[in-house]
Amino acid sequence: MTTKDSRIPSDSDKKNIQSTASKKILIEKFSKSSNDIQNESKGIIESEKERYKNQKEISRSLKSFPKRKNCNCCGESLGGEIFMRRKLSFIECAVCGHIQTMNMPPSDYPSRFTKTSTFSEAYPQLSVSEYLDRQNRIYKPKLDWVFSSLIKLGFKEIELARKKWIEIGSGAGYFLSALRERGAGNIVGLEKDKHLYLDSVKHNSDVEIHNWNETFDKAIETHNADIFCSFFVLEHIDNLPQVWKKIREKPKGTLFVFSVPVFGLSCIFEEVFNEQYARNLDGVIHTQLFTDQSIKYAINLAGCSIISEWIFGQDVSDLLRFLRNNKDTKIHAKLNTKLNAIHDDIQASFDHARLSDQRHFIAVRE
Repeated sequence: MTTKDSRIPSDSDKKNIQSTASKKILIEKFSKSSNDIQNESKGIIESEKERYKNQKEISRSLKSFPKRKNCNCCGESLGGEIFMRRKLSFIECAVCGHIQTMNMPPSDYPSRFTKTSTFSEAYPQLSVSEYLDRQNRIYKPKLDWVFSSLIKLGFKEIELARKKWIEIGSGAGYFLSALRERGAGNIVGLEKDKHLYLDSVKHNSDVEIHNWNETFDKAIETHNADIFCSFFVLEHIDNLPQVWKKIREKPKGTLFVFSVPVFGLSCIFEEVFNEQYARNLDGVIHTQLFTDQSIKYAINLAGCSIISEWIFGQDVSDLLRFLRNNKDTKIHAKLNTKLNAIHDDIQASFDHARLSDQRHFIAVRE
């Protein structure tokens, strides 16, 4: 497998981005329509009981693992406020604000304990039309945001299309496909899960994709690119300080596009409705969550500066799901219908207050 190449950001790229970063300019975008995740939300509702049952059984095993000694985000000796969620102990790091389980899960958690929590089962195979539908609903808007942000910072569309892009944790290849359709020709995908890798190759036969079995930090270390992307992967990494170290070693001007879940209102709703399936801080798929504080701390450790941020979440979707499952009467159904009508307005308020459960951001190596 080819890992090294000579592509690094041009001098003009560095000058534009570094000038932007030094002026502390931050492009902020808030909210989006909830229509793009209706199919996925429906899937959660239909399998709610089974998901909750599996989640409850698997999370019990977490208590048997050794306690963490160091924060998984900043690497400092772990201390801070401890709190209980669904009979599991969590701690907010006193240094960086990162939230994580008190017990350190092994590298094969949770897959060793169940087949239903693997990423390939969370993202089932789709037909060509279903694949394109998901790509256009969820991943094309991400790419549009990246291009729009960078164009506002002085890049040209054709320049971005010519750059080398690497996606770490490329899944079934939705973002790679969106990049290809946008005209990008130098694209590389790295995916660990064999089933997702094969699915991505099937839908993107003309894109360079590798079944990557090394660590995330190794991917950063052994590849050079103008733009590194990774969507909802960092929260599954158990050596984040090493990731920040390797990012810091990349050339100045290198861009990083990341998305992570954060401790938001959805987590509070999950605690109130604690006998229903938790999508966020569940102790199974997610044994750690970022906060705005820990993101800022990590980006500083990585020698980067955030130049664009997109803030939105699924907090209202989760709340409506909990309410729907909790009460099944005509009067409650009418109330849910009214709430659905103002779903996006409520979520937008949460987003602007930075209470929502997701962050997308673009950072530049300074």
